[in-house]
Amino acid sequence: FPATSGLYCPTVRDVSGRLVYEKKSGPGPDTSTSVLAFDSARGHWCLGGDCGTAQGMSPVGTKGREFEVVPVLDFDGQFEGKGVSKLGMASGDPEALLASLKKPKKPTPPRMPKLETFEAEQPEYAAECKFEDLTYPSNTQLWEKSPDSHGDNEITYAAAEDELPAGHPCAVAADAGGTEDNVWAGGDGQTHDKLDYSAIFECSTRDIARGTVGSAVTLTHQLVDHVLNIAEASGKFGCSLAPNMVAAPLGVGAEFEVKDTCSSAMQMVQAFIKVAKDIWAEGIDFDLALKGAADCDPLQTGLARLFCDIHCVRDAVIRGDRTINRNIQKATDITNRNLQKFTEWSVDSMMSQTDWLAEKIDYVDTKLSIKLDALKTDPNQFLAQTSTRVTSMMQELSGWGEQASRSTPSRAAAQRALAEFLSAAPGAGEAGNVSVLVDTLAQVAKLHSTMGVIGAQAQPDVPSVLLEQGVRHMQDTARKELSILGQYRYHSTASKAAVRSTADARAKRQALVELDRVWWQLREELDTYLDVAQDQVQAYQAAFAQLKGYRQCSAGFAQVKTAYTRATQTRTEAHTRLRASWRRSQAQLGELAAVIEDGDVFGELLAGDCNSELAQQTVSQVSAAAGGIRMLYHRHEVGGLGKPDDRLTHQAVERIAASLARASANCQ
Repeated sequence: FPATSGLYCPTVRDVSGRLVYEKKSGPGPDTSTSVLAFDSARGHWCLGGDCGTAQGMSPVGTKGREFEVVPVLDFDGQFEGKGVSKLGMASGDPEALLASLKKPKKPTPPRMPKLETFEAEQPEYAAECKFEDLTYPSNTQLWEKSPDSHGDNEITYAAAEDELPAGHPCAVAADAGGTEDNVWAGGDGQTHDKLDYSAIFECSTRDIARGTVGSAVTLTHQLVDHVLNIAEASGKFGCSLAPNMVAAPLGVGAEFEVKDTCSSAMQMVQAFIKVAKDIWAEGIDFDLALKGAADCDPLQTGLARLFCDIHCVRDAVIRGDRTINRNIQKATDITNRNLQKFTEWSVDSMMSQTDWLAEKIDYVDTKLSIKLDALKTDPNQFLAQTSTRVTSMMQELSGWGEQASRSTPSRAAAQRALAEFLSAAPGAGEAGNVSVLVDTLAQVAKLHSTMGVIGAQAQPDVPSVLLEQGVRHMQDTARKELSILGQYRYHSTASKAAVRSTADARAKRQALVELDRVWWQLREELDTYLDVAQDQVQAYQAAFAQLKGYRQCSAGFAQVKTAYTRATQTRTEAHTRLRASWRRSQAQLGELAAVIEDGDVFGELLAGDCNSELAQQTVSQVSAAAGGIRMLYHRHEVGGLGKPDDRLTHQAVERIAASLARASANCQ
């Protein structure tokens, strides 16, 4: 045996995705090492310096000068001698032999398995978070459904506990309440608990009303004090004018000071009035305090409800995460089972077709052998029938060759079959030998069978054409997206350069310095997203290029899979960054509007010069910022994320436009 003979096993894959085979054992004691690999420069499978004719992904069937690659067989079949089959040999009639042959019947492909479907599990939330008890006075269930763009979705809740544990935030919120003040604050005088949001708001309203009443009582009390002070001063003045009285009926008597008596009387009256006033004011204050203590405390009740809401948010996050994990696990299990079923069905289908093809080849070979054996005794008849049959096969070969030329893989397979036929065909000088003609006819029949299979495979090549057209369309789309991003990038660079050109003049104004700070933050956010989006488009371009190469057999499936995985990762990263940039950019645009409106930037710039260059530059900055946010809105639609909520953007632009209009009105 040659030194290269032996059993070859695959070790690694080369850059084209083909396996590299290394000799593991041989028929003799020779332990030399040989490698069978595909030579990309020559385009053939080579064993050392000896190259064969095959160019496919597998070396099986490759023939070199001193080697031939054949598959390894396990030879584990059972060989039973059944004697000579009865094909009409006793009669020796070729027609009887041909009639006794049974044409292999094409097998019915196995039934495609029924694949499992997946239905996502919806989370169950805590029963107390339905807030069935916290409904006074509206008696409205806020959390029975969760309406969104897909309709009213029912919310599922877990079974309710008999009683919430002590100190549970929702239990505390349910117990919070009080007796409504119907004297000073317009309540109903009834005791209520399990308050909803409107009832908590009414607690604050009644507390404010009692404060107003208390302020009115204090004001009245002070007004009465002022009136009494004025009355006291007036009384003292009047009493000071009264003359003294003398009682002397006999010429001798006593003198009375009338002003002292008058002042004492006035003080007595004022004391009675002040006591009555204080009793009245203190009585009302005390009643207000009692009513306030019995009524619900808005701060205490609101905090209890707030803690209950926080508990429900935390519960929803935990239960939602658990449900997501279960859904992912369930979807993965179903996908794996479906993939296994589909793989088994595909293998069974391919094996049934392969067995049928082998039986058909044996049938054709047997039939052809019978005809050749019958014709060897009559060369003229053999030549005439051979000429007719070869002419028919050549016509069919022409049609199959045309079909094979429609796709690159079929065209390459047809070229290999023709090259193998030409290398095995006898020379022209041997044409007079009948045995040579028989071998030639066998080679033609083999080529006819091979080209028939290739032509049949190439005929329904519509999916391949559609794939090529789809790849071309996706590449054009990616180039357009990259061009759009380039335009946004140019717009960003131009707007930043324009702002830098007037930065020195703007630095003199504090409001404009703050405006520039917010604007640069917004531009930085937009530029960061543009970098990520450009990486995404370039990754898709690379994936489409690899897909086109795979379609043309210049790239392996591993390269296509790697490029596709990278494109998918960049798409996820770009969408995550787009959502974050949208939220931050809207907030920064709102801050930009607040700086312009609160600082009256346009009014200050247009106050001395209605054609202020700084005012025009500020308008350009706002336009550039709004254009960047429009770009983010456009990227949401292009990325299939739907239209984002842009109400904050419209409000900010309207505020800026209104500020500019007010400032410009003074210039007209």
